[in-house]
Amino acid sequence: MNWGYMKKLIKAERAAVVVNTIQNNYIANGYVGFLIVLMIFFGAIQLYADFFGGMDITLGVSEIFGISLTENFKRPFLSCSVAEYWRRWHISLGAWMRTYVFNPLSLSKPFKKYNAERSWATNMEE
Repeated sequence: MNWGYMKKLIKAERAAVVVNTIQNNYIANGYVGFLIVLMIFFGAIQLYADFFGGMDITLGVSEIFGISLTENFKRPFLSCSVAEYWRRWHISLGAWMRTYVFNPLSLSKPFKKYNAERSWATNMEE
């Protein structure tokens, strides 16, 4: 839990200083090139540290109360594709969406009817 606070309060907030300074003075000073790349780099660090720190705090507090949570974050910036990035960033969100949104929809009567009509139409075209 303390590592999470360190990530949020030290890493994310220090990166936010750089990002906010460049964003707030962008038009007045006409920043281009290197400073924009620097802002994007520190923005990614800020997002990563903020989210990862928040997850560490959440996991620590849940362990204090005896609740075991599933993994939700597995080094997303090391992924090779957008799909892999999504799977690494939102592990538990993807599982929740699959369980409570996509599976019930795919098993519902209107969706089954739609799939039956669609498969009938594609069979007629062949």
